[in-house]
Amino acid sequence: MGGVHLFGSAATGPLRNVRGPYFGFDIARSIVLTPDGAGYYLLDGFGGIHVAGTARRVPGVGPYWSGWDIARSLAVTLDGKGAVVLDGFGTVWKFGTAAKLGSPAFGFDIARDIVITPGGDGYAVLDG
Repeated sequence: MGGVHLFGSAATGPLRNVRGPYFGFDIARSIVLTPDGAGYYLLDGFGGIHVAGTARRVPGVGPYWSGWDIARSLAVTLDGKGAVVLDGFGTVWKFGTAAKLGSPAFGFDIARDIVITPGGDGYAVLDG
């Protein structure tokens, strides 16, 4: 549904008053917290990236698949100037300053998650 539910220090710290989107149907796919813990990026299944709190839009244009629920995961560089989106087939889509280092491109919908290394010069992809 896209509701962000907070627990522990997330519920009592800087995120407690942050309100992001609520889609009303099963389309939220990934969440990334900002380094200061006071904001987040939310990826929907079509590739839309929504920001809340201290999160700022990443420069550039990410992929968007209107009506096709194929986006699986989002990772943002620590400085917030680059990001990668992973689609279900394993293709990594980069924008902003994120490095484009290749994709596993599985050929079928099995990709699940992506993370960027702290230095921003690498990433790891998880399949199902």
